[in-house]
Amino acid sequence: MSEPYSLRTLVRPEIRREAAITFGILGLAAIAAGLATASGNVVSLGLALVGIAGGTYGLGELDDKAREIESEA
Repeated sequence: MSEPYSLRTLVRPEIRREAAITFGILGLAAIAAGLATASGNVVSLGLALVGIAGGTYGLGELDDKAREIESEA
């Protein structure tokens, strides 16, 4: 496992907007998945899971950028 970086890195101006969008996508997808599960709507659940997968990929990209910014500091 690689070294952790400060959470302050995620609020630096270079990465702040992308971090907010990525965490927002994950939050909305999680809410959508919960509502779809409760209602039994399989199509909506599938779309929400795609959103969660996309958000998870976005977190990986965000992590790479944050580590790059942290190494420059």
